[in-house]
Amino acid sequence: GSEMCIRDRKTSTSSITNALAGNIAGVMARQTSGQPGNNISEFWIRGISTFGASSGALVLIDGLEGRLEDIDTDDVESFSILKDASATAVYGTRGANGVVLVTTKRGETGKLTITGRATLKVSHIKRLPEYLGAYDYALLANEARAMSGEDDLYSRLELDLIKYNLDKDLYPDVNWIDEIMKRTSIQQNYYINAQGGGDIARYYLSLGYQDEGAAYRQEDNLFKKPLSYKKITYRANIDMNLTKTTKVYFGLDGYISNYTSPGGQ
Repeated sequence: GSEMCIRDRKTSTSSITNALAGNIAGVMARQTSGQPGNNISEFWIRGISTFGASSGALVLIDGLEGRLEDIDTDDVESFSILKDASATAVYGTRGANGVVLVTTKRGETGKLTITGRATLKVSHIKRLPEYLGAYDYALLANEARAMSGEDDLYSRLELDLIKYNLDKDLYPDVNWIDEIMKRTSIQQNYYINAQGGGDIARYYLSLGYQDEGAAYRQEDNLFKKPLSYKKITYRANIDMNLTKTTKVYFGLDGYISNYTSPGGQ
């Protein structure tokens, strides 16, 4: 089929692109990083195949071009994926590699309804590489040199200094995995929306907050903050009946993010 429409699907992930992987035929997704803020999957609809087209699918949110990672999953009423050329032809070359149509939730006539969500996800690193200690490394280094017919890299005195940890400055024995990695990291997500209205106006308002930590162990002080990603999303959809034949729609959405990246040169 040329179109696939998904409605009312609940997902535990905070990113729609991550939820697409493995759930929709013809969609390929790849997650290239586990770093907070960059752990969003790249996705393609039936591959990158059209000459002159953009590398990814065209995403339209309520008719306007946007990015899936900028909207909260709970703001989505439904989304459709257009795959075949006959369905995407109207969008020109921009839609040659597929089109994603997203419809966000709107207000409904009725009493005020407030919905909230709070999730806490704990990520635990179950297995990490096991490294030799400094003394075992020194023994193997000497063995390797002997096999090559060269002199020992470490003398007997130096081996004792390392073995009994007598000189921590010149001959340290540090497990760098324990020093720079945490076994557990936490991701928090909070979300609240309100919708309702009457015969004249209907409204849908939402506010979301995401706080994602990392598995890197960093000291928190005035000059250096731990690697993290914080994001606030907001949305307002308002429909008004000016007259019996005239309707006005007002939409506002956006996000504010704060990303602390790893240090580098």
